[in-house]
Amino acid sequence: MQVLTRSQFQLDLRTITAAQVARIDLDAIMSLRRFSAQTGRFWSVAQHSMNVARVVKDLKGDANAQAWAILHDAHEAYIGDLIRPLLQFLDDASKASIQNLCRTIDTAVAERFRLTLDPHTIELVAKADDIVLAAEILELFAIPADRMLEIDVVKRHWPLIQYVKLEVMEPKMWGKAVDALWQPANTVGAA
Repeated sequence: MQVLTRSQFQLDLRTITAAQVARIDLDAIMSLRRFSAQTGRFWSVAQHSMNVARVVKDLKGDANAQAWAILHDAHEAYIGDLIRPLLQFLDDASKASIQNLCRTIDTAVAERFRLTLDPHTIELVAKADDIVLAAEILELFAIPADRMLEIDVVKRHWPLIQYVKLEVMEPKMWGKAVDALWQPANTVGAA
């Protein structure tokens, strides 16, 4: 799967390596809108990711987990924001193909940032991601209160999400957080 990026003519996402993860390519996250741009106001994947990192910290996640929370959707810089209803609509083979592609990209990103994707980190970030998704639905959509609990992820995290306030920040804050995590190229893969 060859894609054009700002840093490379054609990047094969099926074989992407840590060395091919370019900081400039990840910046796409800052302008990529969540929910297929259906929210009443601009809400980026970067803003989402920063809120996921905050929830991971609240859940007592370590520095590795907080860093992964910031980067957990970095694969979307290459493939876009795939909404859950679309993924649920796909057949099992298609879902597996997308999951494998995301896992390949995530592995390259994690290696580039020298992060460990252990089961605890993956589970903690997934939990925080789900909580933030529910809070985003509650805050960003004008859904009547009596209909809100019909949405599975909202129902699953109710009443907690009533107290999770999304931090509204400039998407560039995500870029600054990523810059702080960026490792010089000569240290990637070093023990």
